[in-house]
Amino acid sequence: MEMFYFTLGFLTIFALIIIGVLIVGMIKLYKLSKEVQDEKNNWRRDVENLYRHTDEKNRDWRESVDSIYRELERKFEESISYTDKRVDKTLNQKKEK
Repeated sequence: MEMFYFTLGFLTIFALIIIGVLIVGMIKLYKLSKEVQDEKNNWRRDVENLYRHTDEKNRDWRESVDSIYRELERKFEESISYTDKRVDKTLNQKKEK
């Protein structure tokens, strides 16, 4: 009979240890899962910020190029206008002679 109670006590302690290990393992897995989810959210936010930053820089670059193109176009038109005035003046002088 003593052997039976000893075995039963030993199995109870063994079962409690296994249950404790399982509970601790489940808690650690839950914490690890939470950390992985947080890292995933941080990574997603970083990627979105990178895309937004890239889009902003691309837009700034396009605006700069467009501004330079408009300025060159304006200067080109001014030079054509100036050249036309000079040609007209020269032709008018030749007509008067």
